[in-house]
Amino acid sequence: MDEPKSEEFGRTKESFKKFQSVLNFVDVVSILISIVLGFAILFATYQSFKSGLLLSTFVGYISAIITFLVISVSIKFFLNLLPISKQYNQYKISMKKYDEWKREQENIKLKKEERRFRYELEKKRRHECYWKSLSGKEFEKELSLLYKRKGYNVSLTPSTDDKGVDIIMTKNEKKIIVQCKAHKKPVGVGAIRELYGALNHFKSDKAILASVSGFTSGVKDFAKNKPIELVSLDQIIDIQNRKMIDDIDEDDNLVLG
Repeated sequence: MDEPKSEEFGRTKESFKKFQSVLNFVDVVSILISIVLGFAILFATYQSFKSGLLLSTFVGYISAIITFLVISVSIKFFLNLLPISKQYNQYKISMKKYDEWKREQENIKLKKEERRFRYELEKKRRHECYWKSLSGKEFEKELSLLYKRKGYNVSLTPSTDDKGVDIIMTKNEKKIIVQCKAHKKPVGVGAIRELYGALNHFKSDKAILASVSGFTSGVKDFAKNKPIELVSLDQIIDIQNRKMIDDIDEDDNLVLG
């Protein structure tokens, strides 16, 4: 849609601006006359009937409103008889439709940019370098978001006195605690022992130890026959890839929009 041109309505833009100025001037003059007459009526009412200031003020106020409406409507009625008035109103309607269309297009553009940003971020999450670049807190937030998208109810624990637990998740009446490790080296036995001790403290059904740098053999041995799942970076990326496909299926415009 192209922006309406004033020439399409038989006038220049400057002509419409001047006409709008006349309308504004009429409103200002009507208000000033109404105020003057209002005070005059207030004074006359008070002097003639000695009815008190409150009643006089009320009468003056109502009179001012009525005067404003009568003067304004009367002048605008005659102005509306002019050919430029009809042209101006048509131009205003067209401009209003154009502005609404423009806002709608801007909203569509913002949504497309948001989808594009989401898609680009999803692509980054498919690579090891993205996850290994995260700080400890960033890793916790990203992993909690990933599990949330898998349908878990997720909450991050406080930074202090967390008993080695970073995330608490629930799904199908099962409670799961998660410890996140963004260390540059494989996770050692101390971390999994702490997590195992937290199972009883949080009365959880299962624990997950997630690491971007893998696990030592001692950790793998300790996790055997215990309700502890070791989640490696390869598994995290695999979950991410499957969720990305699901999201694209749900929103065909995610890539093309």
